[in-house]
Amino acid sequence: MSFELWGKLTGRSGMPGFRGKIARCLHCSLDHFPIASLAPCQASEASSKLDGEPYFLRNRQITKADEVWAIDITYIPWSRGHVYLAAIIDWKTRAVLAWRVNNTMDVDFCLDVLCEAIGVAGAVPEIINTDQGSQFTGVEWISAVEDLGARVSMDGKGRWMDNVLIERLWRSVKHEWVLLHEYNTIPELEALLSEWIERYNTWRPHTANGGETPWQAYRGLLPKLEREEVKGGASNC
Repeated sequence: MSFELWGKLTGRSGMPGFRGKIARCLHCSLDHFPIASLAPCQASEASSKLDGEPYFLRNRQITKADEVWAIDITYIPWSRGHVYLAAIIDWKTRAVLAWRVNNTMDVDFCLDVLCEAIGVAGAVPEIINTDQGSQFTGVEWISAVEDLGARVSMDGKGRWMDNVLIERLWRSVKHEWVLLHEYNTIPELEALLSEWIERYNTWRPHTANGGETPWQAYRGLLPKLEREEVKGGASNC
């Protein structure tokens, strides 16, 4: 975290599988809208792999929300070994649109996160960027993304920098939060993650957003504490 961001933070009060699945998800979502990973190696059950897809983000100027999403998986250690955390972020605003924890890295896990992100956004991005993990090179994932009308973009092999934004997210959530707390069950871990991601989206300013929080840049919302202050002020009138 930069000194500039730290100054802004401390200046605020309150410092402390398939086509059918995607189709159902998209239909359900629209009904509600009236208008480098350090993961241990594990074989996935994805179908036969396709050749690597092109990387569309090199030298691309991303100018708006929902233009590009990125998805990745990392591992979270715990007393019984480790579990997996997957998340989708909006590349332009850095907003975390969806996340889930699971004990396997299969393609259904990734499709569930994608469904959730579509429900939150009420939109499908132009491009979805991934690494070359077997979950993302399999027929199920690529077909699902293309059926939505989005393009598949993949990092170069071994090039974690191609998906650097979500790699930075993993570093932050682990070293600033997860590794500093104790948890003995998956629900306890999910509660910890939910708290951190809520603060990240709604409270923490980001230099890439000109000092706005990810949710403020994505949805035009005031940071959480400022919304509470505005609400409190209005109630006293």
